[in-house]
Amino acid sequence: MINHAFSVPVGQYDLNRELTKQEKDFLDSLEMVDNQHNLVSDNSYVLETLSELKKELENIVNTYANEIFNLTDDAELYITQSWVNHTNVGQRHHKHYHYNSLISGSLYIDVEPMRDAIELWRDEKPFFNLYKDTSSWFPCEKGRVYLFPSHIEHSVRTVESGNTRVSLAFNTFIKGAIGTKQTMTRLII
Repeated sequence: MINHAFSVPVGQYDLNRELTKQEKDFLDSLEMVDNQHNLVSDNSYVLETLSELKKELENIVNTYANEIFNLTDDAELYITQSWVNHTNVGQRHHKHYHYNSLISGSLYIDVEPMRDAIELWRDEKPFFNLYKDTSSWFPCEKGRVYLFPSHIEHSVRTVESGNTRVSLAFNTFIKGAIGTKQTMTRLII
């Protein structure tokens, strides 16, 4: 018998709606600044202006968190920071992870479905076997949301052709009560 251990829960959800004209106009108006290998919005709290979209994304985050963490009604995750990434032809996202966050996410706004993907990396360097892959690709589609633990490194390969790849990324943290008194893990944040 072979048992699988240490898998990474990657949530895949769809927004199930188009962005409104107001949301698109706001996102298009953001000042973009140089990042390591792409462009990022100077505003790192974009969802504070897009409260309806933020609420929808937080509902998705809490659906994921409730399944993964088995949260009680005493706790919920909320979005802390949020920013937009533009990746033009010849640009990429460097391999990185997010500090000070539990779950990270990306909403894909403008992507080439057969071309764009997010790559998640694992630390282990396996010896030759069926589980030798050190990364996994997840295809991006307009309106798709991916969620994953913030300590997981991720990247995007160089955009070779097509339109600018646009994503809205965000970090989360938890508030409320987690753990139990009986197990000496009770924490109120």
